[in-house]
Amino acid sequence: MKKQLAKPFAVLGIAVGVLFAQTISIGAANAAPVAISSSMSASKLASDVSVSSISVNGKSVKVGSSVLLAVGAKSATVVATPTSKFSKVSVEGATGLKAGVNVVKLNVTALNGDSITHIVRLLVPVYAKISVRFESGSSAVTSEAESALATLVDNVRGIKKSVVVTGFTTQAAAESRAPKLSTARANKVASKLKSLGLSGTYSAVGKGRGSNAQAIIAVTYVPVASNNVNLSTFTLGGDTVVDGQTVQASFGTEALAVVAVTEDSKATVEVEGGDALEVGENSVTATVTAQDGTVKVYTVKIVVAGSSNTDLSTFTIDGSAVSNGSTVEVVAGTTSVEVVAEASDENATVDVVGGDELVPGENTVTVTVTAQNGTELVSEVTVNVALSEDTSLASFTINGTDVADGDSIPVPAGTTSVEVLAEASMTGATVDISGDTDLVAGDNIVTVTVNATDGENSDSYNVIVNVLLSSDSSLKSLTVNGKNAVVGSVVFVDPGTLSVEVLGDGTIAGTTVEVLDESNTDLVAGFNTVNITVTTTNDTVVVYTIQVYVGLKIFQVAGVNVNDGDTVSVPTGTGSVRVVAVANESTSTVDISGNTDLVPGENIITVDVTTADGDTESYNVIVAVALSSNTALATFEVNGSATTDGSTINVAAGTTSVLVNAVSQDAFADVTVAGDTALVSGSNTLTVTVDATDGTQKIYTITVVVAGDVVS
Repeated sequence: MKKQLAKPFAVLGIAVGVLFAQTISIGAANAAPVAISSSMSASKLASDVSVSSISVNGKSVKVGSSVLLAVGAKSATVVATPTSKFSKVSVEGATGLKAGVNVVKLNVTALNGDSITHIVRLLVPVYAKISVRFESGSSAVTSEAESALATLVDNVRGIKKSVVVTGFTTQAAAESRAPKLSTARANKVASKLKSLGLSGTYSAVGKGRGSNAQAIIAVTYVPVASNNVNLSTFTLGGDTVVDGQTVQASFGTEALAVVAVTEDSKATVEVEGGDALEVGENSVTATVTAQDGTVKVYTVKIVVAGSSNTDLSTFTIDGSAVSNGSTVEVVAGTTSVEVVAEASDENATVDVVGGDELVPGENTVTVTVTAQNGTELVSEVTVNVALSEDTSLASFTINGTDVADGDSIPVPAGTTSVEVLAEASMTGATVDISGDTDLVAGDNIVTVTVNATDGENSDSYNVIVNVLLSSDSSLKSLTVNGKNAVVGSVVFVDPGTLSVEVLGDGTIAGTTVEVLDESNTDLVAGFNTVNITVTTTNDTVVVYTIQVYVGLKIFQVAGVNVNDGDTVSVPTGTGSVRVVAVANESTSTVDISGNTDLVPGENIITVDVTTADGDTESYNVIVAVALSSNTALATFEVNGSATTDGSTINVAAGTTSVLVNAVSQDAFADVTVAGDTALVSGSNTLTVTVDATDGTQKIYTITVVVAGDVVS
């Protein structure tokens, strides 16, 4: 007896294959509503695209859930509530359901225009069952049953990755409604199913014995939607194209037929583009949506070529039509013409060069038309400006004053140049100016020459510029050996200098400055007077002088300014003096010697100055160290004992000499000892004579008493 299976209730998974006793329940958990904070800002509410709740046939679910429906279901009631009261939500895909996975789109649009699509999947299962009978008294299934099993397996296996569900809620329900089978027969069914490609664990049960033994095998499954987004056909204008390809189209192409056919009949394709084509890059897209909602966009670029039209609808010069290679004659003096060039194609560009700054003779006007596709056409027209014999001047001024040929114009004394402005009457004629610079006192001729445009005729205009004479003898500059100097000043030069270069410029241009009688040569050590004559532009002569000192710029000994050969006196006992010697030229070197280890009397200090050229000049100064009258003794000892002038010293009998240590206070005083040897018994006189550096003398006398011999 056959039992009716219960309705499907849960999704199994990917493995295909079910027996009565195998029951697995999987389904979408209830989704908790989304809470909205009372403190949510208005801006957040305005941009919120979330949903607070979703229900399918009254059952709460979450975003992304898969919901199992009844076998053969064609629609479901899907309700989605947006989190923000300002957002709107629409449901797409909840009707016209097919067996397998159906994707429902929940399109949420916020107040600010932001949008998002949430997904819920609806699973519509397929139900199949078969009764398998066994051979009488055997565990083997009948041949009819084996064929039916194979058909069932093929049907299930033919749907790739199908999701399998059972028809029973519990093992007990399965056993109560299924026929009882012997263990051998139950295992045989499971083994047979496995051999036919349905993998998994099977526990078959049944009722009946003998020829009544049978198993009812039921499979309820959900065909998983295909993710095939491939195109079997994709053509553009009849030619096959691929994703990412770029297709070139000729100018004027307005549309290309697009054909896109999916490999999977359950997939959909939406084509955009291919019509209303414009010059340049256009995009064609084929958006394929697989059965499971997978999306792939195929894109092809259509590049429509631009126009190659380089024609001119209008080409005129000064109102007259011209063409490439034409020649236009214009009157002498013409500097510009009006060029009008308009392209026939509004998308082409026109560039005109050469319509202005015309010169006498031939000028080229170039018109370049660039078509929309980049093609260029260059047209050239020759504009011939007539030549002229005109050599007249339209204007002629010197320092802003109008002048004419033969005029004379005075300018202030010292003027060395004037501003000459001369413009020819005929455009294109050239003007040459000479004599406007390097002016001298008196008359100067400024010449303006006009050369006609015919290249043959020319004319000159002469004006006398009279630079007034002056008695100003002042100097703008005066230098000695390149260094600035002032009239009446002293200029220091290095020792040994025999001549100096004196240069001067008068305040008034034209003034001459010269050295009188070569007073700048044959210089001697010390001061030399150099005479400078200044001759003004009116021949007034003035003589100026400067002093040239040949020697050291600074020469001091012991703080006293000195010259070569001077003598400087210093106190007695001076052992060294400070010497400061500075040359006039920074490139010269100074060497000082003899200023240390001084002795009383005269000492010679030498300063050698060597120029950059290697010439050396020597300066000598005598340092006189004052002589001393000091005759005092710093130390006076006899036989190691201190003594004084007039003292008596007793020594032992037989002493013939004593040791005298006498040191003067002045290191330069001379000390002479006498009577310290050849002593005799009794009194002996010992003297120490001190001669000071100034000749003062003092004699120190000591009596040395040698004891008499002892008589035994």
